[in-house]
Amino acid sequence: MPAGARARLGAGLCVVGPFGGFGAHLLPPNFRTFLAGGYATGPRLYDAVTGQATDVPGFAAGDPRGRAGLPGFAGRLTIKAVSADGKRAVIERTQGAHVVFEIATGKEVGTVPNDRGTAFVALSADGKVLATEAPGADGTHDVIVWNVDGNVQLARFKGLKSPYLRMFLAPDGNTLVTISAGPQDPTVVQLWSVVTGNRIAALPGDYTGGPAVFSPDGKTLATADAVNGAVQLWDAATGKPGALLLGRSATLGPLAFSPDGKTLAALARDWTVLRWALPDGKQLKATPFPVADLLPYPAAPGTLGLAFADNDRAVAWGEVGAVALLWDAPSGKLLTPITGHLGAVGTVRFTADGKEILTAGADRQVIRWDAATGRRAEVVTDPPRQRPFDMSGQFPYRHLSPDGARGLRHQSLFRVAEGEELFSLPVRDATPSDDFRRAAGFGRTWAANRPSTYDVWDLVTRRRVAQLEAPAAIQRPNDGAIAFSPDASRLVAAVPVSEPGRAQWPVLVIGWDLGTGKRLGEVRVPAQSIGFGDTARPHLAPAGDNARVVLATADGKLWAADYTRGAGAEAVTELAQSQQRFTHPTFSPDGKTFAVAVPAGGSDGHEVQVYDWPRGQRLHTFTGHRWPVTALAFAPDGKTLASGSADGSVLLWDTAAVPAPK
Repeated sequence: MPAGARARLGAGLCVVGPFGGFGAHLLPPNFRTFLAGGYATGPRLYDAVTGQATDVPGFAAGDPRGRAGLPGFAGRLTIKAVSADGKRAVIERTQGAHVVFEIATGKEVGTVPNDRGTAFVALSADGKVLATEAPGADGTHDVIVWNVDGNVQLARFKGLKSPYLRMFLAPDGNTLVTISAGPQDPTVVQLWSVVTGNRIAALPGDYTGGPAVFSPDGKTLATADAVNGAVQLWDAATGKPGALLLGRSATLGPLAFSPDGKTLAALARDWTVLRWALPDGKQLKATPFPVADLLPYPAAPGTLGLAFADNDRAVAWGEVGAVALLWDAPSGKLLTPITGHLGAVGTVRFTADGKEILTAGADRQVIRWDAATGRRAEVVTDPPRQRPFDMSGQFPYRHLSPDGARGLRHQSLFRVAEGEELFSLPVRDATPSDDFRRAAGFGRTWAANRPSTYDVWDLVTRRRVAQLEAPAAIQRPNDGAIAFSPDASRLVAAVPVSEPGRAQWPVLVIGWDLGTGKRLGEVRVPAQSIGFGDTARPHLAPAGDNARVVLATADGKLWAADYTRGAGAEAVTELAQSQQRFTHPTFSPDGKTFAVAVPAGGSDGHEVQVYDWPRGQRLHTFTGHRWPVTALAFAPDGKTLASGSADGSVLLWDTAAVPAPK
């Protein structure tokens, strides 16, 4: 538990990140430890059962510009491949090379040139031979096979005509199969001898580009059809076809042979594990994913994995939201405990009495937690949907009522327990008052000769109670942020505004009195927000005096502004690193402090900073989230600060650690 935190809601089993694509590979011999990459961190080992994370040695934590053992890596770091013995892995260096390193020590053991960026990578069982794509002549593609330890090219196979190329090595690295397919070209599967440098055979048949795998002895090749689900066996020495194994119509994911070569398994993209007994090809009982309700949708390639722990037991894993879940066949037992959200937490709020915490996540669940113990009390709902997981970054409910009974998504109000939509407001991206009696949003579509409006609706009577006219300078109000004052008597908006001849947009802060509809004041904040949309959208929090706001802008600055008098904006602080910004400013109940999320980078380095108000002096920093902080909320008594994260977890911080404002 990080310093200052008293509880973690949910296991936070993040191994694939909030947006996936970092590569999660299960390691032998225990097949419960994942190796995964990350963003601004080195590779990490994750225990699939406990969620415990361990940095791979030799990678300097917290330095996105380079690592002590493997310099030259920046930003996103993806595990490209892991050897079958679990001792070596491949990552991509930013300068254009694949780097093979020892997982136990982090030591670099070899570098292979890579001019293709996202090229597919294959390793021999011991990680000493690597195959990858290279540019060819006349728009074709080559495959190079490299001796990692000797730093020498073993073979180069030229002239493959495909923008989509994959390759698989036999365990000893002596045989290679390539699979090439273009948008309008048929799939071509070819066998190659690394020893002679010659093609063994072009495999016949109408093949649609699924995965391939060699048997442990390298004598048999299995290829899966990505459409009809059939698996074809081949003689790896001659390319002659063997048995055809019939599977499911669901598109197949990875294939795996048992260590003795007597069983072949395939993981379909509906997460069913299929098995066949060899050599007769008899299909064994299929094993469906143990928690069918959690299936995100037919999985994307690269988000599923399959291996044999022994001759009788296959283990499968799949990426769901921010985590990788592990289960085995034929038992169908889920090995990863599910204790909380599986996707980013978009909403955190305490109930009015402070006894419970309500959270809503990208996994489309709303969960009720006991605030005293941090234990999950109830999964409130799994709302109706076209598919269970929305990985577009949207959340089932961006706002929850104080009792958790209602939720607001975009402009629609729902009854949470039943997932029933009650009604939809004729506004864009409605924001409610804290008591959920009112909601406001951008109402009238903007036109050059017509002012914009913000419309305020009563959620109880379902009537519009105010239509507030915005200044003509605001051209796209829906790219801004709005909020009610704590007593819901005023509305404040912060919107990037375009100005002729400027490529960067200042932010205009405006306030209105909801009783009279009168515009109170305007403040032009000299922020450097570039363009419009989510990346430029400011974050704001109204102060308890119903007159001022804290504003976080896209250029990494915090501001204080008075929207009633139109007083000039004052910069509170700014981040030193470029392309980072403060988010989710939130005031404490007594209004004397506010908290804000900060992407600090590095290992477990995302922060929550607490400032006094109105002086703007930083009082304390809580550090410990693995992934960005996506939601903040104070308890009604101010003694606890809850921070939700993109890894699906929520940390409860003890604010007793925060010094009292002077």
